[in-house]
Amino acid sequence: MTNELRPKFAEATRAFLHKDYAKCLLDTENGIEQCKARSDLDVWLEQFFVLRFTVIHTIYTNPSVRARAKDKLKNVPQIGYLLDLPATQLYTRLWYECVFQMSHKPLPDPCPTALEPSDELNPMVLRLPAPVLSSAILMALRIDAYVDAQQNAPATPSPCARQTCDWFFAALLHTDSSFHDMATYERILRLYVLQVLGSHSGEWNYAHDFVEYSALPSSAKSELAKELVLTRAEVESRAQKEKDTIEGAKKMYNLEMARRGIPTLKPSSQAGAKMTTAQQQDDSPNTGNDAARGSKSLERKPSIHGRTVSRHSSKTSDAPKDKSAAANDSENMSLSNAQISYAQRRNDVQAFLERRPMDEPPSPPSSLTSIRTLFHILCSKTSRQGIMWSIVCIVAVVLASFRFIQHRRGRNSLTGPWSHTLRHRLWDTVRMYV
Repeated sequence: MTNELRPKFAEATRAFLHKDYAKCLLDTENGIEQCKARSDLDVWLEQFFVLRFTVIHTIYTNPSVRARAKDKLKNVPQIGYLLDLPATQLYTRLWYECVFQMSHKPLPDPCPTALEPSDELNPMVLRLPAPVLSSAILMALRIDAYVDAQQNAPATPSPCARQTCDWFFAALLHTDSSFHDMATYERILRLYVLQVLGSHSGEWNYAHDFVEYSALPSSAKSELAKELVLTRAEVESRAQKEKDTIEGAKKMYNLEMARRGIPTLKPSSQAGAKMTTAQQQDDSPNTGNDAARGSKSLERKPSIHGRTVSRHSSKTSDAPKDKSAAANDSENMSLSNAQISYAQRRNDVQAFLERRPMDEPPSPPSSLTSIRTLFHILCSKTSRQGIMWSIVCIVAVVLASFRFIQHRRGRNSLTGPWSHTLRHRLWDTVRMYV
């Protein structure tokens, strides 16, 4: 049986590396079905579950990949149905299947729909290997980030990863026997304080307190606390850079509009946080109302194809907005950046860069301009001695060619006294620069 599972796992792994995710998921499910009936194959069952968590969140969080996978798995409904579940339900289903199958117990019908610890499940969770627990938490983090992006930066982050970690630590408190696997404990603790509490939820102070009250040795606590400080600084620095990028994109957009002679939209005097209604409509990446952007249609200069490209086709005039509506819009624009996710900020940057006016392509240079440019480059990159050498070589080549032509015609016009003097002058010039 082991010899049969080894090539199956290798084939599933190879399919994942080749981005054939549908085949990888199918092979993984078949491997789990073969392993769950025997307790002596727990090592292979562990590897298959780690691969299962990885491939499913890779498929689910990418819409195009998910569409292709669903199309390939349409004839396998017992697997394809997972990809149609909501994100939270998908993770909950995979978590309970993992817990029960690793314990070789049947999955209850119906399957629970919430991550709630119980006295029956706590010992089963503690028996999960560290790689399986880590893969489940990492998948929960990906699912949480996906849900947060779909909900457009909700007030509270999705809790799947946090609930999984809380379940593990709650099981440690309620177990009758002591938990001796300190390596697994430290691994899950690092994920919890650094990724879940810190990077995802932003609860850095609570993460620091959790480290202080943990069961780690003093040296491990100190190292983890230092790493927590460094991770916090890195996350906050990345957030500040993304904020600066957004502000820079706005500034570049307004400068380009001013260069083209288009009225720019300026922020109000209240610390630059609030903007006028017109600027909100112009700077918002999701706006599609051309009437609110201006009454004049903006025309670009003729392109290289001889066409005149219109940037705004709307001919309507600005509709006056109510003062109260403008005040509400200004208040909405002044929301704290802490309530905006990193993904939303990146989307804003991309939207501003896409709407930034582009320069017209320059006209092709003339032949005279090209010759002047080439001569300027040669003169600037070549020394005086090199230029003299080039002139001497050109004169020598011209004289040799002329003499050859005259010789072919039966005349020898370069044998007079003036030619003798010219040859001596040329030779003296060559010896001077040698």
